[in-house]
Amino acid sequence: MFSTLDKQKVTHFGLWADECRDHEMAKAALGILRNAIARCEDDDVRSAELDEVLHWIEKRSIRKHPVRCFRASLEIQHPCERRAAMTDACVRVMRELGLYNGRL
Repeated sequence: MFSTLDKQKVTHFGLWADECRDHEMAKAALGILRNAIARCEDDDVRSAELDEVLHWIEKRSIRKHPVRCFRASLEIQHPCERRAAMTDACVRVMRELGLYNGRL
C-alpha cells in the first residue's frame, strides 16, 4: 500500500489533494506502528509491511533519526525494553509527521 503511492499522482486537484492523501496515509502509518507496539512483547513484529511504512515515513521526514530509532528498537531482545523504546521512537515519528497530540 505505501510503496505504490510514489507512482500515483493526482492531476486534477493539485497540491491540495496530495496533501490530504499524505495526511491520511500518515495516520494509517501511525496505526500500523501502534499495532506493532501493541504486539511487540509477544510477537516478532518485523515484517515487509512495517518496513514499507518506515521507508515511507523516512522519505517524507526531514529528520531521519526517529525512524532509525524505531528500526533499532525492533532489535532489542527484552520485551519490556523493546516496547518502551518503540513507544519513545513512535512519539518522535509522530512529532516529525506533525501528528503528535500529547498521547500515543
